[in-house]
Amino acid sequence: MNSRSVSPSYRPTVPSVRSRRGVMLIALVVIGALVMALVLNSLTRGGPVEATRTDLETISIPAANARAPSLAIVSAIDPESLWSRNAEPFAVRNTRPRLGIVVLDDGADASAALAAMRLPVPVTLAIAPTADAAAKRADAARRFDREVLLLLPMQGEETFDTAPNPIALHVPRDELVRRIDWNLAQIDSYVGVINQFGEATSRDPETMRVVMEKLRSAGLGYIDGRTHEDSVAGAIARRMGIPTGDITHAAAPDAEGLPAQLNAAAERAKRWGTAMIAIPADRRQIAALKEWLETGTDGVEIAPVTAVVAWLRSGKGS
Repeated sequence: MNSRSVSPSYRPTVPSVRSRRGVMLIALVVIGALVMALVLNSLTRGGPVEATRTDLETISIPAANARAPSLAIVSAIDPESLWSRNAEPFAVRNTRPRLGIVVLDDGADASAALAAMRLPVPVTLAIAPTADAAAKRADAARRFDREVLLLLPMQGEETFDTAPNPIALHVPRDELVRRIDWNLAQIDSYVGVINQFGEATSRDPETMRVVMEKLRSAGLGYIDGRTHEDSVAGAIARRMGIPTGDITHAAAPDAEGLPAQLNAAAERAKRWGTAMIAIPADRRQIAALKEWLETGTDGVEIAPVTAVVAWLRSGKGS
């Protein structure tokens, strides 16, 4: 029986550990390249692989940001929008806390509104579209270099505004849009809107979305008067990229209580960077405001609403 002889010099070839690692590395590189090619091909052809995006409608605001919801969504403001074009100049390098003072002119006291325009600080005038000579009041405010808001009448909690074309609940969409358009057309050269009343309307998301759609298309901002603590108006405006801010303090019912409210607003501005207070165009209230301005503004800068909102959007205020 013949047996096969094996040369003593022959040894079976067994790859070394280092060689095996090299082969595995090459294989992984090849596989990775193939996967990347498949992904790119899918993206190019519009396949099932989608680019990662942030859905603004599902952003949840952390509890730590509860004091500054306006920082949740910040989009660029069109420099050609009415909000930008009708804004009053303000020193960008001014880093003092900003306090916005909005004077609510419902048309009842023309002399008080004029006195507010003549104050030595840049208060903002909110003019009701139903006020006598509303357009002329807005023009006068602009001649005094004051920013102007439209004081938009909205349905309150228990009382209903008798002004024509108020923004109300349970109104067909076409009629609601017509009312919004009518109000927006009553004055010129304003930067945005603030609600008059609106305790009921400002809590209704459907109604407020219609309002905000019109403001966005017009290039206007929105100041939430916060006539109800559960208002959703400001949150909807922010989600839609509309420049917005909240009234943080309301004036006291009587002029004697106004200095305390102004002091509280100023302290808030010092602590958080910004604050806004709404004051009715009442001659006693404006007189009290004028007196407070002589001593109460230490540490804060009175600023138009666009400058206050700009500070909010920069992350330097809340």
